[in-house]
Amino acid sequence: MRLGPRWDEPLVLWQALVGPPSSGKSPAMAPMRALLAALDGERDDEAKGVLVGEASLSAVADAIAASPRGVVLWRDDPPTWLHGDAVRGPWLPAWSAQMVSFGQGKAQRRIDRFAVSLLLACQPHHLADLLAEDHEFASRLLFTWPDPPAHCALADCRPPRDDEALAALRRIAAMARTPDDPLVLGADERALGTFDEFLSALRAEIAQAEDLEMALLGKGRGIVARLAGVLELLAWATLGSAVPPGPLGRAPAAHAVRLWSDYFRPHARALFDHSVPGERERLARRVARWLRSRGLSEVSREQVRTEALSRRVDVAEAQQVLYRLQDAGVLQRVLYTAPLRGRPPNRWWVNPRLHTTLSAGNAGNAGKSRK
Repeated sequence: MRLGPRWDEPLVLWQALVGPPSSGKSPAMAPMRALLAALDGERDDEAKGVLVGEASLSAVADAIAASPRGVVLWRDDPPTWLHGDAVRGPWLPAWSAQMVSFGQGKAQRRIDRFAVSLLLACQPHHLADLLAEDHEFASRLLFTWPDPPAHCALADCRPPRDDEALAALRRIAAMARTPDDPLVLGADERALGTFDEFLSALRAEIAQAEDLEMALLGKGRGIVARLAGVLELLAWATLGSAVPPGPLGRAPAAHAVRLWSDYFRPHARALFDHSVPGERERLARRVARWLRSRGLSEVSREQVRTEALSRRVDVAEAQQVLYRLQDAGVLQRVLYTAPLRGRPPNRWWVNPRLHTTLSAGNAGNAGKSRK
């Protein structure tokens, strides 16, 4: 998607379908996965494996080597593979289809065009730490957290139009060309005017925003451009026009603005309000992860302050974090009954179930494990 001499956007999208267990996430995604798998199976070249299920960088790099135009990483489980800055960092170039290099020595690999779309399905609490700790990564995701649909009478269910959808996907795949000679979608003056109106309003909102909201708005520019390109391709493929797609007119640009502003952005806000913990909660979760990784049975306040929290808080705040973990059932204060000389040590027992049942980064559930 090209909107200016130095503004190109790859049609890479990172999407996360959010909902509680048994809310229909997997059934909702299954038809599209089946369509993409069918499209993959029809290809007679070596560029197969567009759908990737393994999240390791090496597995995705292998898939990119076989399908240089890009791949889709499809995950329907808790995103534990996104825990840790060192793990998430190499993924950022994938959003912009940029070069990435990872590994060391003879195992080092370089991918000149690391184009990876993400389609994730997970529960809200699985994203809490990511939203709190890595605004750069989280702001690239399009979050969808829909209400459960109303019941549809079985007699009123319409048959799926999979054949039409697959035919449209075939047309798009045939038109996409190669990384060295890609299809470039431009925009006419009416579309550029629509984007200018949106960008002007967006700039004013960014000036008033903070933290995660600011990061989300900052990525709105590129995401709306990508959505416009996707909508243009889908409309062109559905109509069956003999003329190549583009340049974009006002309609796909306006539809993309509304889709992001009126759908994706409110869903993101709802998720942020629900899942982003306060500072003390975030520190408590960090300590819980540290305790679990160390396998400790007992810990001191000073250990927590200096090692787990890297001296980022004073003694009083470290004590409040410990109280929060005690409320959650992660820790229990060691009480000394025998007379001691001086002030008794500030030490805490660690709930042994932390090491077997607690999900990393979800300290709030530990209280249930001790009952």
